[in-house]
Amino acid sequence: MKVISFNIHSSYEANPVFDEVDQPEISDRYCFDFEYCSRANGWAQLDTVNDAWYYGKWANIDRLLIVSYTEGDIRIVQCDNLEEFKEELYVMNEYEVRNNNRLKIDPGLSLDESLKYHKAGLSDLLHEPYQRKLNEHLNSEKISLEA
Repeated sequence: MKVISFNIHSSYEANPVFDEVDQPEISDRYCFDFEYCSRANGWAQLDTVNDAWYYGKWANIDRLLIVSYTEGDIRIVQCDNLEEFKEELYVMNEYEVRNNNRLKIDPGLSLDESLKYHKAGLSDLLHEPYQRKLNEHLNSEKISLEA
């Protein structure tokens, strides 16, 4: 596992999220939501009750990356394999639980993205509406296979 941490006001190390040679313009978490860690680029938002313009987290299960943005500090975790990725998400969730919160994966409205987290054994971290939609889909698939 490789962890890269830097602040938006200092130079940063080459990393797998920002492709530019120059430091990107970052003033809040929304450039992650809509550009660097967007759903269109395969990212899921990791929701907590602390989410705000100055705080956010994202995960990309295909690239095994987790990004955190907190008041200008950026932390990128590049996992070596799926087990490390899962462990990192569960460690993050344990921290949230200790602080009377929970981490929830928001894969957007994509059933395909929800299925990726399900197949990885992370269904319990999906937001409840996505868990329900996923269960409905899996039950209908089971009924189709039995018919």
